Amino acid sequence: MQLFLAVIAVAVVLCGAQVSNPCPGVGSQYIGFSVGGSCPAGSTNVKNFCCTLPTTVGITETTPTPKTATSCPAGSAATGPCVGGLCPPSTTCVNSTCCSPT
Repeated sequence: MQLFLAVIAVAVVLCGAQVSNPCPGVGSQYIGFSVGGSCPAGSTNVKNFCCTLPTTVGITETTPTPKTATSCPAGSAATGPCVGGLCPPSTTCVNSTCCSPT
């Protein structure tokens, strides 16, 4: 498979062919094929394509405030957030937090 990708990469370079952008995200650009699954620093491997890291223009990333054990009833401990209102077995979703049994 790696040899096949290398041959394709050479063909693209020699023919000057354009490759549609397989990279997800705003501002992420295709820079070439990965070699053995590796890409240059500052890029990421997306299905054997090396892509620049996407930009987030105008988007501010915030860190969510962690839930405290006070979200659970007295005597139970918070084990993590509920996902779609669901929690692992033997825990219950209370106020979007998975709580261990009391």
